[in-house]
Amino acid sequence: MIKRTIAAVAAATLLFFLAVMIADNRRFIVRRYTIRTNKLRRAYRFVYLSDLHQKVYPGGNETITAAVRKERPDFIIAGGDFITSRTAAEQACRNDFSFEDAALSLLKSLRDVAPVYFVNGNHEEKLETSEDEVLQSAYDHFMTELSGAGVRVLHNEKVHPDVGLVLYGYEHGMKHYEKIFSNPLTLPEMQEEIGEPEPDLFCLLAVHNPKFFPVYAQWGADLTVSGHVHGGLMRIGKRGVIGPDLHLFPKYSGGLYNIDGRTMILSCGIGAHTLPVRIFNPGEITVVDIVPRNRID
Repeated sequence: MIKRTIAAVAAATLLFFLAVMIADNRRFIVRRYTIRTNKLRRAYRFVYLSDLHQKVYPGGNETITAAVRKERPDFIIAGGDFITSRTAAEQACRNDFSFEDAALSLLKSLRDVAPVYFVNGNHEEKLETSEDEVLQSAYDHFMTELSGAGVRVLHNEKVHPDVGLVLYGYEHGMKHYEKIFSNPLTLPEMQEEIGEPEPDLFCLLAVHNPKFFPVYAQWGADLTVSGHVHGGLMRIGKRGVIGPDLHLFPKYSGGLYNIDGRTMILSCGIGAHTLPVRIFNPGEITVVDIVPRNRID
């Protein structure tokens, strides 16, 4: 009797989690943040999306564009991993570039909403830095299509979306994405790769990997936006269960983090790959308002 009860409870629990996973993989939410600063005279709103991984939602990704359009952003940041490197490698060998379709379709439609800035994730960077000519061609093809669609790709460079605001797109190299024992990122390394921030402007840093937030803050980013962790696959309260480096309960898995007056917003991502696991962790569209500190809402 006890064994039957335990088996029944285990089966019911498994079915419950399976139902939640299926539901969370088919939906997304809009998560909002407000950041206050003394460096700006007017407010800005931007949308951050990351980790699409070629996903197409039921009904098409037009639902993502429609949700973003409702927010009326000043600009949009695409934070990398819009493709999946393994699929790209398999298809590029056959001269097939359909791995780009979901990403390009979404980014082109978003470009009709507001300016779009793209920063590589580890999946794009894996193709970019590969010595395999086929993978290089896949990456070059994707970048060419992005540029043709009017998407500005930021390779360790900056752009000024508007007065008082500077956006840096940073990619720190594949050695910092190693699983379990990744190489630490140092401040001198970051400074050499991306230069010094403009201290009089509000410094917005888009970087795919949140793991080195203390370095980003030390460098001078007023606000860092990041992705990569997919919310930790399953969320328990405000904590993710496992990170892409295979560490349990990673320090940074999703939400708002602060160090000495510097802030990081970590998106739970909009898609999934390899293991399409999302439990208590739907896809996310991140909406950020940067407002003057003295503004009264």
